[in-house]
Amino acid sequence: MTLALDRLPEHIKRLRAAPDVSDRAILEDVAEALADVCEVLLAQQHAPLINVSPLVIPHLRMNDATGQVWWKERELTRVPAQEFLTLKLFVNTPGQVFSFEQIWQAYGGTAISDSYKIVNDLKYRFKEADPYFNHLRNKWNVGYYWATR
Repeated sequence: MTLALDRLPEHIKRLRAAPDVSDRAILEDVAEALADVCEVLLAQQHAPLINVSPLVIPHLRMNDATGQVWWKERELTRVPAQEFLTLKLFVNTPGQVFSFEQIWQAYGGTAISDSYKIVNDLKYRFKEADPYFNHLRNKWNVGYYWATR
């Protein structure tokens, strides 16, 4: 879906330059663009949270539309899309070990070595919210997994 938001700056420039503000076509396009923006913002605000079973992974909430993550009711700071996708991989199959290559494929990275950085950055964000966090674990020479205990 292409939003009219992409056209908004152009229309604002034309409105400022127009000698007569009654240019209905420009005003209608701007109104349409603002309506699209409001629709997207409302959809994101009311987007459903990813169903992470509280029995399997207690204290974790994720919003798929906005990329927000909460751990023990504290929002994790600035979770980039790559980390969010990696986290989804882990929480959808807790206990399963993922190799660096599988993690890399999950978020579409540029190098397999980025997997290490993505997981460590994710661990850091969880530890900011909870210093005792220890659910993202390393399986030596194999990969990472989400531990339920």
